[in-house]
Amino acid sequence: MDLIERTVVMPAGSAPIARYARFYTRAPTGAVVGLFVIGPHGGLDSGKRRWVSTLDDLPWIADGGCAAVNVSLEAGSTEADTASCNGGG
Repeated sequence: MDLIERTVVMPAGSAPIARYARFYTRAPTGAVVGLFVIGPHGGLDSGKRRWVSTLDDLPWIADGGCAAVNVSLEAGSTEADTASCNGGG
């Protein structure tokens, strides 16, 4: 989580990272994936983060635009690989 938050480049149109409740888990591929949601969300306040057990435990956001940002860190990488807004808004 620290590595992602230190290296992620937030996408154009998104808010500063501190405005998001941040959820993380490990994908079957070994990548760490995260979903940042303008908080509070799912019992988590803005600026806080939580590790969840599986991909199915991440919040489900149908669209969200930049109110929801998807991030990933591939296994063995030293910086966040992707950050994108979740749909068209």
